[in-house]
Amino acid sequence: MLRSPLGSYHLQAAIASLHVQPAQVAETDWRQIRFLYRVLCRIAPNPMATLKRYLRARADRLPEPAPTS
Repeated sequence: MLRSPLGSYHLQAAIASLHVQPAQVAETDWRQIRFLYRVLCRIAPNPMATLKRYLRARADRLPEPAPTS
């Protein structure tokens, strides 16, 4: 069986699936999402992917919000 090369739609689908799989935000695999955005920016550079990659990296450096309950 032939495999198609990795494309931008594959990466976007993988990123989306990582966002919806966990039951809680804290369970999200942010490291994998950052990696996929980095790959996406290399193979299919576009302003939105670059912005999302930057925001994801920046969010990792922000303090955790205080609990609201």
